[in-house]
Amino acid sequence: MVRARLMDKPEDFQNLGINPDKVELWEGGRRNSDAIGNNEVWYFDGNFDDGSKVVIGFRPKTVAGMRETGWTPNLNLAITRPDGTTTQEFTFYDGNDCQMSTEKTDVTYGSDYCRGDFKDYDIHIESTESLACDLHYHAVVEPFRQGTSVIALGDNDEYYYTDLCVPRCEITGSLTYDGKTVNVHGYGYHDHQWFN
Repeated sequence: MVRARLMDKPEDFQNLGINPDKVELWEGGRRNSDAIGNNEVWYFDGNFDDGSKVVIGFRPKTVAGMRETGWTPNLNLAITRPDGTTTQEFTFYDGNDCQMSTEKTDVTYGSDYCRGDFKDYDIHIESTESLACDLHYHAVVEPFRQGTSVIALGDNDEYYYTDLCVPRCEITGSLTYDGKTVNVHGYGYHDHQWFN
């Protein structure tokens, strides 16, 4: 069985440069390199008053791209209509047309982006085939991480998986599907994960 532990000891906070008393802005920024096996996701979802739903993920690498160094940025946007039917679309980008800040959540892939500071996030997606969104997330709770947010795996902590989240946000904005733009209001969730 593989050894696993939550990295929550004083030396873990020190080694990772994490303040044990509060979540800091840089923790929402890019945390991984483009090394083989690494990936990351800025994930958002939401449930709206009209019965529609959204799921969004910005990733620096595709699954295939994890087998080599370099960035293969991509995003997915899934919209569930009030009648329950779902459409999901992906967009893939040239790594030269993308930026991911290490100072805060500020991810821009072509004309699409997610930006925020644990209190407010703005998401703009226009490059998928038939879907789009402009959404504002406003946190109604504080961000949460358990320990350093890192679960270490292996005898020497050589593998890791993480989760840093804002578990409840009020959402306003619009979804575009079926050739129309619909204003929405609801509540949702955001997390940032990085892993190897």
